[in-house]
Amino acid sequence: MLLLIAFACTHESQLEGVQQPDPVLTLDTPAAASWHDEGTVEANGTWELLDTIDVNDVPAELSEDGTWATTVHLERGLTVLEAFGSTDDGEHTRFDRVGVLAGTWEDPGRPVSDAMDLRLNEDGLDYATDYAATIVTVQTVNDAALAMNPAYEDSYGVWGWSAVEITGVIDEVDFDTPSIDASPSSGLLELEVTIPNLFVDLQAYGEVIGIGFDSDASMEATKAVITGSLTLDVDKHGGLVIELVDPVVELKGFSYDTSLLPWDVEDYLFVDTVRGMVEDMLLEKIEELVPPMLEETLGGLDLSFELDLLGAPLSLSMDFTEASIDPDGVAMSTAFDVSMPLAGSKSYAGFLGSDPVVPDVDTRSPVAAAISDDLVNLMLFEAWRGGVLDLRLSTDDGSLEPIMLLPLKAEQGTITLRPDLPPVAVQVDGGLQIQAGELVVDIETPDGELGEYLQVAAAAFIDLELALEDGVVALDIGTPELSLMVRQSDWGASDETTTRLVEEMLPLDTFLALLGGLELPLPSLEGLTISSADLGRDRSGLHTTVEVELGM
Repeated sequence: MLLLIAFACTHESQLEGVQQPDPVLTLDTPAAASWHDEGTVEANGTWELLDTIDVNDVPAELSEDGTWATTVHLERGLTVLEAFGSTDDGEHTRFDRVGVLAGTWEDPGRPVSDAMDLRLNEDGLDYATDYAATIVTVQTVNDAALAMNPAYEDSYGVWGWSAVEITGVIDEVDFDTPSIDASPSSGLLELEVTIPNLFVDLQAYGEVIGIGFDSDASMEATKAVITGSLTLDVDKHGGLVIELVDPVVELKGFSYDTSLLPWDVEDYLFVDTVRGMVEDMLLEKIEELVPPMLEETLGGLDLSFELDLLGAPLSLSMDFTEASIDPDGVAMSTAFDVSMPLAGSKSYAGFLGSDPVVPDVDTRSPVAAAISDDLVNLMLFEAWRGGVLDLRLSTDDGSLEPIMLLPLKAEQGTITLRPDLPPVAVQVDGGLQIQAGELVVDIETPDGELGEYLQVAAAAFIDLELALEDGVVALDIGTPELSLMVRQSDWGASDETTTRLVEEMLPLDTFLALLGGLELPLPSLEGLTISSADLGRDRSGLHTTVEVELGM
């Protein structure tokens, strides 16, 4: 018995001197930086010397062959999956993290349809027509009148021979400031143009039975009223087309003075003819000036522009795709194409899209819009594909200050940032959030006391507030929430120490500068300024709404 006890004690002492293997946990599927449909996906991996494993708090089933599996739900956008394992006594824990994207993926080679829905409501129409009225000037009408001269020519006989020849020309047209009103109805804008205090100065000359004459005449109206209907459409080039249908002119308070004309040289015919000519001339000028001016004014809502993102040009071009008129005003849908020079090649499924929904666009403010998150996501995707976030900072070329490496106890080195997934914009808790995953950071410190190489994968979640700055929708950026995972390292430091050091080293300032550079000008009208704007989120959770107040 004593021998057995001695043997057992000796054997136990030998076991205590043997180093026990460490637990192992890997998360193999979904793979890091992978693309998925929104919904349920299987997660699996391998394990050793662990008793329980869960993925984002969902328990996994452990198999005797050293594998584990469970199912998890992927929300639209970025999900960081964390597999966490522990022993029953809690002495040993292991975890593995990967960032994945889920959603509906759209082709970045095509424009975003329904990228922005615009409305010009009744107050906005009033602004637009007030501006359009400024181009119906005395000068433009006079130019038209003079181009139509002579206003009247005739000759007729007396007692069988040509006795009267008469020619009438317009010398000048005058009137007070006109007004234009366009009232929306179902499918049409009912147009009314009022030209007050119209005065036409005439000159008549010719011969009456061989006697020449050259006399003045005039006609006037308290106002000329032109009415008609405006239609709105989109041409094949994405431009707006406005046409005036069935215009009618009425001269109210019409009178004339032909008292200086000799004899009765058919003044009734002369007056009626000149009156008709003036009416035709007014109709011609309104048709020539007003629809194109309204097209130009509404065309001022075109938000095509170019941004400079960290030294790279991001171009946006807009086309109108649909236009209609309802009792509240004018509704327009647009498509945006976004482009940026490519830098290298990246593997992707597409940019994050969404199911088509009809957004809430305000019908009371002068100008209103709903900007689709699809447009923002295409802009973020193009910036990612264009390599804006691919960074390399080194002490060799001076782009990295040596003082930045002091926390790593090194004097020289290189930091490289490679985003393996594009940033995406999604709604979280009623607000817009930018999510950036699998930001792979490689830190090389050849002379570092802690080690020479470290690779970390980071995910950042950044809440955004939309702000109006000088007529531009800008992003007010919150404090990023970070998730880090050490992938490779020769440092030998704890995860907590490594995490703190990497958080200090992660070049997030560059990423935040990218977000701060994403701006969208607010829709406005030619000749008008934005006095204020309200920004919010649509109830669908897929649009940013804008309600614009205008000023002259």
